[in-house]
Amino acid sequence: MKTIVDYLNYNAEHYAKKHAVIMLNDKGEEAERLTYSEINQKILTLAGYLQQNFNKGDRALLLYRTGVEFIVAFMACEFCGIIAVPMSLYAKKSPHFHRIEHIMQDAAVNLILTTEKLHGEVLEWLAETPYAATPCLPSDVLVGNRPWTSADVQPEDLAFLQYTSGSTGNPKGVMVSHGNLIHNSLLIKHKYHHDNNTVMGGWLPFYHDMGLIGLILQSLYLGSTLVLMSPVAFVKHPMNWLKAISDYKINTSGGPNFCFEHSIEKANDQKLEGIDLSHWHACFNGSEPIKSQTIDAFSERFARFGFSRNLFYPCYGMAETTLFVTGGTPHVAHETLTVDREALAANKIIFQTPDSSSAVTLVSSGQAYDLDVVIVDPVSHQRLADGEVGEVWIHGESVAQGYWGKPEQTREIFHAELSPSNGKHYLRTGDMGFQQQNELYITGRQKDLVIVNGRNIYPQDIEQRIKESEPLFASGLSAAFGLESERGERVVVVQEIDKRHGLEPEQLTQLITRLRFEIGRYFEVPVAVITLIARGTLPRTTSGKVQRRRTKEMWLKGELPSVFGFDELPVASKE
Repeated sequence: MKTIVDYLNYNAEHYAKKHAVIMLNDKGEEAERLTYSEINQKILTLAGYLQQNFNKGDRALLLYRTGVEFIVAFMACEFCGIIAVPMSLYAKKSPHFHRIEHIMQDAAVNLILTTEKLHGEVLEWLAETPYAATPCLPSDVLVGNRPWTSADVQPEDLAFLQYTSGSTGNPKGVMVSHGNLIHNSLLIKHKYHHDNNTVMGGWLPFYHDMGLIGLILQSLYLGSTLVLMSPVAFVKHPMNWLKAISDYKINTSGGPNFCFEHSIEKANDQKLEGIDLSHWHACFNGSEPIKSQTIDAFSERFARFGFSRNLFYPCYGMAETTLFVTGGTPHVAHETLTVDREALAANKIIFQTPDSSSAVTLVSSGQAYDLDVVIVDPVSHQRLADGEVGEVWIHGESVAQGYWGKPEQTREIFHAELSPSNGKHYLRTGDMGFQQQNELYITGRQKDLVIVNGRNIYPQDIEQRIKESEPLFASGLSAAFGLESERGERVVVVQEIDKRHGLEPEQLTQLITRLRFEIGRYFEVPVAVITLIARGTLPRTTSGKVQRRRTKEMWLKGELPSVFGFDELPVASKE
Protein backbone atom coordinates (compact mmCIF):
# COMPACT_ATOMS: atom_id res chain seq x y z
CA MET A 1 0.00 0.00 0.00
CA LYS A 2 1.52 3.29 -1.15
CA THR A 3 -0.90 6.06 -0.12
CA ILE A 4 -3.39 6.94 2.60
CA VAL A 5 -6.09 6.15 0.00
CA ASP A 6 -4.89 2.55 -0.14
CA TYR A 7 -4.90 2.27 3.65
CA LEU A 8 -8.41 3.66 4.05
CA ASN A 9 -9.81 1.41 1.33
CA TYR A 10 -8.16 -1.56 3.04
CA ASN A 11 -9.54 -0.61 6.44
CA ALA A 12 -13.04 -0.04 5.04
CA GLU A 13 -12.96 -3.54 3.61
CA HIS A 14 -11.43 -5.36 6.57
CA TYR A 15 -12.88 -3.31 9.47
CA ALA A 16 -16.17 -2.27 7.88
CA LYS A 17 -18.23 -2.30 11.07
CA LYS A 18 -15.53 -0.90 13.32
CA HIS A 19 -16.06 2.66 14.57
CA ALA A 20 -13.72 4.99 12.71
CA VAL A 21 -14.69 8.38 14.15
CA ILE A 22 -16.66 9.47 17.22
CA MET A 23 -17.46 13.18 17.49
CA LEU A 24 -18.21 14.88 20.80
CA ASN A 25 -20.07 18.17 21.16
CA ASP A 26 -18.99 21.16 23.24
CA LYS A 27 -20.52 19.57 26.34
CA GLY A 28 -18.44 16.45 25.89
CA GLU A 29 -21.45 14.41 24.82
CA GLU A 30 -21.41 12.07 21.84
CA ALA A 31 -22.81 13.80 18.75
CA GLU A 32 -21.97 11.40 15.92
CA ARG A 33 -20.17 8.16 15.19
CA LEU A 34 -19.31 6.52 11.88
CA THR A 35 -17.95 3.09 11.03
CA TYR A 36 -15.18 2.61 8.49
CA SER A 37 -17.76 1.47 5.96
CA GLU A 38 -19.95 4.54 6.56
CA ILE A 39 -17.18 7.13 6.39
CA ASN A 40 -15.66 5.47 3.33
CA GLN A 41 -19.02 5.64 1.54
CA LYS A 42 -19.31 9.35 2.30
CA ILE A 43 -15.80 9.89 0.98
CA LEU A 44 -16.50 7.94 -2.21
CA THR A 45 -19.71 9.90 -2.82
CA LEU A 46 -17.93 13.24 -2.59
CA ALA A 47 -14.91 11.94 -4.49
CA GLY A 48 -17.18 10.93 -7.37
CA TYR A 49 -18.51 14.49 -7.63
CA LEU A 50 -15.07 16.10 -7.37
CA GLN A 51 -13.59 13.75 -9.93
CA GLN A 52 -16.41 14.57 -12.32
CA ASN A 53 -15.96 18.35 -12.02
CA PHE A 54 -12.32 19.01 -11.19
CA ASN A 55 -8.87 17.79 -12.16
CA LYS A 56 -6.09 15.92 -10.48
CA GLY A 57 -3.60 18.47 -9.12
CA ASP A 58 -6.23 21.19 -8.50
CA ARG A 59 -6.02 22.92 -5.10
CA ALA A 60 -9.04 22.77 -2.82
CA LEU A 61 -9.31 25.18 0.11
CA LEU A 62 -11.06 23.42 3.00
CA LEU A 63 -12.99 25.79 5.27
CA TYR A 64 -14.55 23.82 8.11
CA ARG A 65 -15.11 23.82 11.79
CA THR A 66 -14.32 20.66 13.74
CA GLY A 67 -16.43 17.78 12.49
CA VAL A 68 -16.65 14.63 10.39
CA GLU A 69 -17.34 16.80 7.32
CA PHE A 70 -13.74 17.97 7.25
CA ILE A 71 -12.36 14.42 7.39
CA VAL A 72 -14.64 13.37 4.54
CA ALA A 73 -13.68 16.38 2.40
CA PHE A 74 -9.96 15.99 3.04
CA MET A 75 -9.97 12.30 2.19
CA ALA A 76 -12.16 12.82 -0.88
CA CYS A 77 -9.49 15.18 -2.19
CA GLU A 78 -6.84 12.52 -1.56
CA PHE A 79 -8.92 9.94 -3.44
CA CYS A 80 -9.07 12.26 -6.47
CA GLY A 81 -5.50 13.49 -6.43
CA ILE A 82 -6.73 16.98 -5.57
CA ILE A 83 -4.31 18.89 -3.33
CA ALA A 84 -6.07 19.80 -0.09
CA VAL A 85 -5.38 23.15 1.59
CA PRO A 86 -6.83 22.88 5.13
CA MET A 87 -7.56 26.13 6.94
CA SER A 88 -9.34 27.15 10.11
CA LEU A 89 -12.61 29.04 9.91
CA TYR A 90 -13.66 31.72 12.35
CA ALA A 91 -16.40 34.31 12.44
CA LYS A 92 -16.91 36.23 9.19
CA LYS A 93 -15.77 39.55 10.63
CA SER A 94 -12.53 38.07 11.88
CA PRO A 95 -9.36 39.42 10.25
CA HIS A 96 -8.46 35.76 9.82
CA PHE A 97 -10.28 35.94 6.48
CA HIS A 98 -7.62 38.32 5.18
CA ARG A 99 -5.05 35.60 5.81
CA ILE A 100 -7.18 33.16 3.85
CA GLU A 101 -7.14 35.57 0.91
CA HIS A 102 -3.33 35.60 0.93
CA ILE A 103 -3.28 31.81 0.91
CA MET A 104 -5.86 31.59 -1.88
CA GLN A 105 -3.61 33.77 -3.99
CA ASP A 106 -0.44 31.89 -3.09
CA ALA A 107 -1.90 28.43 -3.73
CA ALA A 108 -3.93 29.51 -6.81
CA VAL A 109 -6.95 27.77 -5.29
CA ASN A 110 -9.33 26.16 -7.80
CA LEU A 111 -12.24 25.41 -5.47
CA ILE A 112 -13.47 25.89 -1.92
CA LEU A 113 -15.18 23.19 0.11
CA THR A 114 -17.23 23.88 3.23
CA THR A 115 -20.45 22.65 4.84
CA GLU A 116 -24.02 23.44 3.89
CA LYS A 117 -24.44 25.25 7.22
CA LEU A 118 -21.44 27.53 6.56
CA HIS A 119 -21.92 27.86 2.81
CA GLY A 120 -23.87 31.14 2.89
CA GLU A 121 -21.40 32.75 5.27
CA VAL A 122 -18.42 31.77 3.13
CA LEU A 123 -20.13 32.96 -0.06
CA GLU A 124 -20.88 36.31 1.56
CA TRP A 125 -17.23 36.73 2.47
CA LEU A 126 -16.04 35.48 -0.91
CA ALA A 127 -18.16 38.06 -2.75
CA GLU A 128 -16.09 40.82 -1.13
CA THR A 129 -12.78 39.39 -2.37
CA PRO A 130 -11.05 39.19 -5.77
CA TYR A 131 -11.87 35.46 -5.74
CA ALA A 132 -15.66 35.67 -5.99
CA ALA A 133 -15.65 33.47 -9.11
CA THR A 134 -13.95 30.57 -7.32
CA PRO A 135 -16.39 27.63 -7.03
CA CYS A 136 -17.53 27.29 -3.42
CA LEU A 137 -19.35 24.05 -2.65
CA PRO A 138 -21.15 22.51 0.36
CA SER A 139 -19.42 19.15 0.47
CA ASP A 140 -21.94 17.42 2.72
CA VAL A 141 -24.74 17.59 0.11
CA LEU A 142 -22.83 17.00 -3.13
CA VAL A 143 -23.59 13.87 -5.14
CA GLY A 144 -21.91 13.00 -8.44
CA ASN A 145 -23.48 11.29 -11.44
CA ARG A 146 -20.63 8.84 -11.78
CA PRO A 147 -18.94 6.64 -9.18
CA TRP A 148 -15.38 7.31 -8.15
CA THR A 149 -12.65 5.53 -10.07
CA SER A 150 -9.01 5.24 -9.06
CA ALA A 151 -7.03 8.41 -9.77
CA ASP A 152 -3.78 6.41 -9.74
CA VAL A 153 -2.32 8.54 -6.96
CA GLN A 154 1.41 7.91 -6.56
CA PRO A 155 3.76 8.49 -3.58
CA GLU A 156 5.41 11.45 -5.36
CA ASP A 157 2.05 13.23 -5.87
CA LEU A 158 1.24 16.06 -3.47
CA ALA A 159 -1.31 15.18 -0.80
CA PHE A 160 -1.83 18.62 0.72
CA LEU A 161 -0.33 22.03 1.42
CA GLN A 162 0.28 22.71 5.10
CA TYR A 163 0.41 26.47 5.49
CA THR A 164 2.49 27.60 8.41
CA SER A 165 0.38 29.65 10.81
CA GLY A 166 2.71 32.61 10.67
CA SER A 167 3.46 35.07 7.93
CA THR A 168 0.47 36.58 6.18
CA GLY A 169 2.25 38.80 3.70
CA ASN A 170 4.42 35.93 2.50
CA PRO A 171 2.54 32.69 3.31
CA LYS A 172 4.46 29.46 2.96
CA GLY A 173 2.65 26.29 1.95
CA VAL A 174 4.64 23.18 2.88
CA MET A 175 4.25 20.63 0.07
CA VAL A 176 3.52 17.26 1.67
CA SER A 177 3.52 14.31 -0.71
CA HIS A 178 1.71 11.01 -0.28
CA GLY A 179 5.12 9.39 0.21
CA ASN A 180 5.95 11.89 2.99
CA LEU A 181 2.64 11.18 4.68
CA ILE A 182 2.98 7.39 4.65
CA HIS A 183 6.58 7.49 5.85
CA ASN A 184 5.71 9.81 8.74
CA SER A 185 2.66 7.73 9.61
CA LEU A 186 4.94 4.69 9.84
CA LEU A 187 7.36 6.59 12.09
CA ILE A 188 4.56 7.60 14.45
CA LYS A 189 3.18 4.05 14.52
CA HIS A 190 6.61 2.62 15.32
CA LYS A 191 7.64 5.19 17.93
CA TYR A 192 4.30 5.16 19.76
CA HIS A 193 3.83 1.36 19.55
CA HIS A 194 0.48 1.87 17.81
CA ASP A 195 -1.67 -0.80 16.17
CA ASN A 196 -5.27 -1.02 14.95
CA ASN A 197 -6.47 -1.57 18.53
CA THR A 198 -5.08 1.79 19.65
CA VAL A 199 -7.79 4.31 20.53
CA MET A 200 -6.75 7.85 19.67
CA GLY A 201 -8.44 11.10 20.59
CA GLY A 202 -8.19 14.74 21.49
CA TRP A 203 -9.11 18.32 20.70
CA LEU A 204 -6.25 19.50 18.47
CA PRO A 205 -7.22 21.68 15.47
CA PHE A 206 -7.55 19.64 12.26
CA TYR A 207 -5.77 22.34 10.22
CA HIS A 208 -2.67 22.02 12.44
CA ASP A 209 -0.17 19.28 11.55
CA MET A 210 -0.35 17.73 15.01
CA GLY A 211 -4.13 17.35 14.85
CA LEU A 212 -4.36 16.42 11.17
CA ILE A 213 -1.48 13.95 10.90
CA GLY A 214 -0.88 12.99 14.51
CA LEU A 215 -4.52 12.17 15.26
CA ILE A 216 -6.84 12.04 12.23
CA LEU A 217 -4.60 10.55 9.56
CA GLN A 218 -2.67 8.32 11.97
CA SER A 219 -5.95 6.76 13.09
CA LEU A 220 -7.21 6.23 9.53
CA TYR A 221 -3.81 4.78 8.61
CA LEU A 222 -3.97 2.30 11.50
CA GLY A 223 -7.61 1.36 11.13
CA SER A 224 -8.19 2.37 14.74
CA THR A 225 -10.92 4.41 16.46
CA LEU A 226 -10.67 8.19 16.79
CA VAL A 227 -12.54 10.32 19.35
CA LEU A 228 -12.61 14.07 18.62
CA MET A 229 -13.78 17.23 20.34
CA SER A 230 -13.32 20.84 19.22
CA PRO A 231 -10.50 23.12 20.41
CA VAL A 232 -13.12 25.58 21.65
CA ALA A 233 -14.71 22.85 23.77
CA PHE A 234 -11.33 22.05 25.29
CA VAL A 235 -10.53 25.67 26.14
CA LYS A 236 -13.94 26.10 27.79
CA HIS A 237 -14.06 22.76 29.57
CA PRO A 238 -10.65 21.01 29.66
CA MET A 239 -11.99 18.45 32.12
CA ASN A 240 -14.21 17.11 29.34
CA TRP A 241 -11.02 16.15 27.49
CA LEU A 242 -9.85 14.07 30.43
CA LYS A 243 -13.34 12.64 30.87
CA ALA A 244 -13.35 11.55 27.21
CA ILE A 245 -9.98 9.84 27.71
CA SER A 246 -11.55 7.94 30.60
CA ASP A 247 -14.93 7.17 28.98
CA TYR A 248 -13.52 5.93 25.67
CA LYS A 249 -10.33 4.39 27.12
CA ILE A 250 -8.21 6.59 24.83
CA ASN A 251 -4.60 5.40 24.59
CA THR A 252 -2.92 8.29 22.73
CA SER A 253 -3.71 11.97 23.23
CA GLY A 254 -1.89 15.18 24.05
CA GLY A 255 -1.00 18.64 22.79
CA PRO A 256 1.29 21.63 23.32
CA ASN A 257 2.63 22.41 26.77
CA PHE A 258 -0.05 25.04 27.42
CA CYS A 259 -2.88 22.49 27.36
CA PHE A 260 -1.47 20.72 30.42
CA GLU A 261 -1.10 24.01 32.28
CA HIS A 262 -4.66 24.92 31.31
CA SER A 263 -5.91 21.57 32.61
CA ILE A 264 -4.11 22.05 35.91
CA GLU A 265 -5.56 25.54 36.32
CA LYS A 266 -9.12 24.40 35.59
CA ALA A 267 -8.93 21.07 37.43
CA ASN A 268 -12.05 20.34 39.45
CA ASP A 269 -12.13 17.18 41.56
CA GLN A 270 -15.90 17.16 41.59
CA LYS A 271 -16.04 17.04 37.79
CA LEU A 272 -13.22 14.50 37.71
CA GLU A 273 -14.81 12.14 40.18
CA GLY A 274 -14.84 8.60 38.81
CA ILE A 275 -12.54 9.16 35.84
CA ASP A 276 -9.76 6.67 35.09
CA LEU A 277 -6.71 7.79 33.09
CA SER A 278 -4.83 4.49 33.39
CA HIS A 279 -5.61 3.58 29.75
CA TRP A 280 -3.65 6.63 28.58
CA HIS A 281 -0.44 5.05 27.22
CA ALA A 282 1.17 8.01 25.42
CA CYS A 283 0.54 11.59 26.53
CA PHE A 284 2.42 13.50 23.84
CA ASN A 285 3.75 16.95 24.55
CA GLY A 286 5.16 19.01 21.68
CA SER A 287 4.74 21.99 19.32
CA GLU A 288 6.16 24.49 21.82
CA PRO A 289 8.89 24.49 24.51
CA ILE A 290 8.36 21.56 26.89
CA LYS A 291 8.60 22.45 30.56
CA SER A 292 9.74 19.94 33.14
CA GLN A 293 7.81 21.75 35.88
CA THR A 294 4.58 21.44 33.88
CA ILE A 295 5.12 17.70 33.46
CA ASP A 296 5.73 17.36 37.20
CA ALA A 297 2.70 19.45 38.15
CA PHE A 298 0.32 17.65 35.78
CA SER A 299 1.57 14.25 36.88
CA GLU A 300 1.12 15.12 40.55
CA ARG A 301 -2.30 16.73 40.06
CA PHE A 302 -3.82 13.79 38.21
CA ALA A 303 -1.95 10.90 39.87
CA ARG A 304 -5.00 9.94 41.93
CA PHE A 305 -6.92 9.42 38.69
CA GLY A 306 -4.48 6.84 37.35
CA PHE A 307 -2.03 9.12 35.54
CA SER A 308 1.69 8.41 35.82
CA ARG A 309 4.62 10.67 34.96
CA ASN A 310 5.99 7.90 32.74
CA LEU A 311 3.02 8.39 30.41
CA PHE A 312 4.34 11.77 29.26
CA TYR A 313 5.78 11.54 25.76
CA PRO A 314 7.80 14.64 24.83
CA CYS A 315 8.34 14.85 21.09
CA TYR A 316 9.62 17.14 18.37
CA GLY A 317 8.52 17.85 14.82
CA MET A 318 7.23 20.44 12.38
CA ALA A 319 5.20 20.88 9.20
CA GLU A 320 8.36 20.78 7.09
CA THR A 321 8.96 17.18 8.20
CA THR A 322 5.27 16.29 7.68
CA LEU A 323 5.00 16.16 11.49
CA PHE A 324 7.07 13.77 13.59
CA VAL A 325 10.88 13.80 14.01
CA THR A 326 11.80 12.49 17.46
CA GLY A 327 10.06 10.90 20.42
CA GLY A 328 10.65 8.58 23.33
CA THR A 329 9.36 5.15 24.27
CA PRO A 330 5.84 4.73 25.74
CA HIS A 331 5.80 3.96 29.48
CA VAL A 332 9.51 4.77 29.79
CA ALA A 333 10.44 7.96 31.65
CA HIS A 334 11.89 10.64 29.38
CA GLU A 335 15.41 11.93 29.88
CA THR A 336 16.23 15.34 31.39
CA LEU A 337 19.44 17.32 31.83
CA THR A 338 20.20 20.10 34.31
CA VAL A 339 22.42 22.80 32.81
CA ASP A 340 23.61 26.32 33.55
CA ARG A 341 21.07 28.94 32.43
CA GLU A 342 23.56 31.68 31.50
CA ALA A 343 25.80 29.30 29.55
CA LEU A 344 22.75 27.99 27.69
CA ALA A 345 21.85 31.52 26.62
CA ALA A 346 25.29 31.63 24.98
CA ASN A 347 24.66 28.25 23.29
CA LYS A 348 27.00 26.40 25.63
CA ILE A 349 26.21 23.36 27.75
CA ILE A 350 27.58 23.31 31.30
CA PHE A 351 25.98 20.74 33.59
CA GLN A 352 24.67 21.88 36.94
CA THR A 353 23.20 20.35 40.07
CA PRO A 354 19.41 20.77 40.38
CA ASP A 355 19.77 22.88 43.54
CA SER A 356 21.97 25.48 41.83
CA SER A 357 20.45 28.96 41.51
CA SER A 358 21.53 29.09 37.87
CA ALA A 359 20.20 25.64 36.97
CA VAL A 360 17.58 24.99 34.31
CA THR A 361 16.13 21.58 33.45
CA LEU A 362 15.93 20.58 29.79
CA VAL A 363 13.50 17.89 28.67
CA SER A 364 14.65 15.48 25.96
CA SER A 365 12.48 15.28 22.86
CA GLY A 366 13.53 11.67 22.39
CA GLN A 367 15.34 9.88 19.59
CA ALA A 368 14.86 9.75 15.83
CA TYR A 369 13.88 6.66 13.87
CA ASP A 370 14.65 6.29 10.15
CA LEU A 371 15.56 9.98 9.94
CA ASP A 372 19.06 11.47 9.96
CA VAL A 373 19.04 14.23 12.60
CA VAL A 374 22.29 16.18 12.94
CA ILE A 375 23.43 19.27 14.86
CA VAL A 376 25.22 21.77 12.65
CA ASP A 377 27.07 25.06 13.01
CA PRO A 378 24.60 27.38 11.22
CA VAL A 379 27.43 29.47 9.73
CA SER A 380 30.13 26.97 8.76
CA HIS A 381 27.67 24.08 8.14
CA GLN A 382 30.06 21.74 9.92
CA ARG A 383 28.58 18.91 11.93
CA LEU A 384 28.93 19.31 15.69
CA ALA A 385 29.69 16.72 18.34
CA ASP A 386 27.48 15.53 21.19
CA GLY A 387 26.89 18.25 23.74
CA GLU A 388 27.54 21.10 21.31
CA VAL A 389 24.65 23.49 20.55
CA GLY A 390 23.86 24.20 16.91
CA GLU A 391 21.05 24.21 14.38
CA VAL A 392 18.96 21.04 13.99
CA TRP A 393 19.13 19.65 10.44
CA ILE A 394 17.06 16.70 9.19
CA HIS A 395 17.29 14.32 6.24
CA GLY A 396 14.83 11.55 5.36
CA GLU A 397 11.67 10.51 3.57
CA SER A 398 9.39 12.49 5.89
CA VAL A 399 11.01 15.79 4.88
CA ALA A 400 8.48 17.61 2.68
CA GLN A 401 9.04 18.65 -0.92
CA GLY A 402 9.55 22.34 -0.17
CA TYR A 403 7.44 25.50 -0.17
CA TRP A 404 4.74 25.85 -2.82
CA GLY A 405 5.77 28.30 -5.53
CA LYS A 406 8.95 29.37 -3.71
CA PRO A 407 11.94 27.66 -5.36
CA GLU A 408 14.58 29.94 -3.81
CA GLN A 409 13.34 29.45 -0.25
CA THR A 410 12.99 25.73 -0.96
CA ARG A 411 16.63 25.52 -2.04
CA GLU A 412 17.79 27.50 0.98
CA ILE A 413 15.77 25.60 3.61
CA PHE A 414 15.28 22.11 2.18
CA HIS A 415 18.52 21.56 0.22
CA ALA A 416 21.22 22.46 2.73
CA GLU A 417 24.50 20.52 2.62
CA LEU A 418 27.05 19.77 5.30
CA SER A 419 30.63 20.97 4.98
CA PRO A 420 32.26 18.77 3.91
CA SER A 421 29.26 17.36 2.05
CA ASN A 422 28.11 13.78 2.57
CA GLY A 423 25.96 13.93 -0.56
CA LYS A 424 22.68 14.43 1.35
CA HIS A 425 20.27 17.36 1.30
CA TYR A 426 19.10 18.48 4.73
CA LEU A 427 16.19 20.53 6.03
CA ARG A 428 17.31 23.53 8.05
CA THR A 429 14.83 23.76 10.91
CA GLY A 430 15.92 27.09 12.40
CA ASP A 431 15.74 25.39 15.81
CA MET A 432 18.79 25.29 18.06
CA GLY A 433 19.62 22.24 20.11
CA PHE A 434 22.11 19.50 20.90
CA GLN A 435 22.28 15.74 21.14
CA GLN A 436 23.42 13.75 24.14
CA GLN A 437 23.53 9.95 23.87
CA ASN A 438 21.22 10.12 20.82
CA GLU A 439 18.65 12.16 22.76
CA LEU A 440 17.63 15.47 21.14
CA TYR A 441 17.33 18.57 23.34
CA ILE A 442 15.83 21.74 21.85
CA THR A 443 17.29 24.86 23.43
CA GLY A 444 15.76 27.69 21.40
CA ARG A 445 15.19 29.12 17.96
CA GLN A 446 17.68 30.66 15.61
CA LYS A 447 15.00 32.85 14.08
CA ASP A 448 12.68 35.41 15.66
CA LEU A 449 9.61 33.19 15.41
CA VAL A 450 7.21 33.50 18.35
CA ILE A 451 5.30 30.40 19.49
CA VAL A 452 2.26 30.99 21.70
CA ASN A 453 -0.08 28.14 22.62
CA GLY A 454 1.40 26.06 19.84
CA ARG A 455 0.86 28.72 17.15
CA ASN A 456 3.76 30.11 15.12
CA ILE A 457 3.66 33.88 14.64
CA TYR A 458 6.12 36.00 12.73
CA PRO A 459 7.00 39.19 14.64
CA GLN A 460 7.02 41.25 11.44
CA ASP A 461 3.34 40.42 10.97
CA ILE A 462 2.50 41.83 14.40
CA GLU A 463 4.57 44.94 13.67
CA GLN A 464 2.86 45.46 10.32
CA ARG A 465 -0.60 45.06 11.86
CA ILE A 466 0.22 47.73 14.44
CA LYS A 467 1.06 50.19 11.66
CA GLU A 468 -2.14 49.37 9.80
CA SER A 469 -4.45 49.54 12.80
CA GLU A 470 -3.26 52.66 14.64
CA PRO A 471 -2.51 55.93 12.80
CA LEU A 472 -0.41 57.24 15.70
CA PHE A 473 2.04 54.38 15.14
CA ALA A 474 2.17 54.56 11.34
CA SER A 475 5.46 56.47 11.27
CA GLY A 476 7.19 54.83 14.24
CA LEU A 477 8.99 51.50 14.36
CA SER A 478 8.07 48.59 16.61
CA ALA A 479 9.61 45.29 17.69
CA ALA A 480 7.64 42.20 18.70
CA PHE A 481 9.25 39.21 20.37
CA GLY A 482 8.45 36.24 22.53
CA LEU A 483 9.31 35.94 26.19
CA GLU A 484 9.23 32.80 28.28
CA SER A 485 7.03 33.16 31.36
CA GLU A 486 5.58 30.86 33.99
CA ARG A 487 2.57 30.39 31.66
CA GLY A 488 4.62 29.65 28.52
CA GLU A 489 5.78 32.03 25.81
CA ARG A 490 4.07 35.43 25.70
CA VAL A 491 4.08 38.30 23.21
CA VAL A 492 5.92 41.51 24.06
CA VAL A 493 5.64 44.64 21.88
CA VAL A 494 7.97 47.63 22.08
CA GLN A 495 6.53 50.53 20.06
CA GLU A 496 7.93 53.96 19.28
CA ILE A 497 5.64 56.96 19.78
CA ASP A 498 6.21 60.61 19.00
CA LYS A 499 6.17 62.60 22.24
CA ARG A 500 4.89 65.58 20.30
CA HIS A 501 1.45 63.98 20.27
CA GLY A 502 1.27 65.06 23.90
CA LEU A 503 -1.08 62.29 25.03
CA GLU A 504 -2.20 62.14 28.65
CA PRO A 505 -1.81 58.88 30.68
CA GLU A 506 -5.52 58.12 30.28
CA GLN A 507 -5.27 58.49 26.51
CA LEU A 508 -2.15 56.31 26.42
CA THR A 509 -3.99 53.66 28.43
CA GLN A 510 -6.84 53.69 25.92
CA LEU A 511 -4.34 53.50 23.06
CA ILE A 512 -2.63 50.44 24.53
CA THR A 513 -5.98 48.79 25.28
CA ARG A 514 -7.03 49.21 21.64
CA LEU A 515 -3.70 47.85 20.46
CA ARG A 516 -3.86 44.77 22.71
CA PHE A 517 -7.39 44.07 21.56
CA GLU A 518 -6.50 44.42 17.89
CA ILE A 519 -3.43 42.18 18.06
CA GLY A 520 -5.30 39.62 20.13
CA ARG A 521 -8.24 39.66 17.69
CA TYR A 522 -6.10 39.45 14.58
CA PHE A 523 -3.58 36.81 15.68
CA GLU A 524 -5.74 35.03 18.28
CA VAL A 525 -3.05 35.27 20.95
CA PRO A 526 -2.86 37.52 24.02
CA VAL A 527 -0.32 40.33 24.32
CA ALA A 528 1.35 40.33 27.73
CA VAL A 529 3.39 43.52 27.48
CA ILE A 530 3.30 46.73 25.43
CA THR A 531 6.01 49.26 26.11
CA LEU A 532 5.92 52.69 24.46
CA ILE A 533 9.29 54.33 23.89
CA ALA A 534 10.40 57.63 22.38
CA ARG A 535 10.58 57.80 18.62
CA GLY A 536 14.05 57.07 17.23
CA THR A 537 15.22 55.04 20.25
CA LEU A 538 14.44 51.50 19.01
CA PRO A 539 17.68 49.60 18.22
CA ARG A 540 18.36 49.48 14.48
CA THR A 541 21.00 48.11 12.15
CA THR A 542 23.09 50.49 10.02
CA SER A 543 20.61 49.89 7.19
CA GLY A 544 17.68 50.88 9.41
CA LYS A 545 16.30 47.42 10.16
CA VAL A 546 14.85 46.71 13.60
CA GLN A 547 17.12 44.64 15.86
CA ARG A 548 14.60 42.49 17.69
CA ARG A 549 17.08 40.50 19.72
CA ARG A 550 18.92 43.63 20.83
CA THR A 551 15.57 45.21 21.69
CA LYS A 552 14.68 42.20 23.80
CA GLU A 553 18.03 42.31 25.60
CA MET A 554 17.66 46.03 26.37
CA TRP A 555 14.03 45.60 27.44
CA LEU A 556 14.96 42.82 29.86
CA LYS A 557 17.71 44.99 31.34
CA GLY A 558 15.43 48.04 31.59
CA GLU A 559 17.64 50.03 29.23
CA LEU A 560 14.90 51.28 26.91
CA PRO A 561 13.56 54.81 27.57
CA SER A 562 9.98 53.85 28.37
CA VAL A 563 7.29 56.50 27.95
CA PHE A 564 4.33 54.40 29.05
CA GLY A 565 3.35 50.74 29.12
CA PHE A 566 1.19 47.81 30.08
CA ASP A 567 2.74 44.75 31.74
CA GLU A 568 0.95 41.65 33.03
CA LEU A 569 4.02 39.41 33.41
CA PRO A 570 5.25 38.46 36.88
CA VAL A 571 8.66 39.80 37.83
CA ALA A 572 10.16 36.26 37.85
CA SER A 573 9.51 35.93 34.12
CA LYS A 574 11.96 38.74 33.36
CA GLU A 575 14.86 37.45 35.43
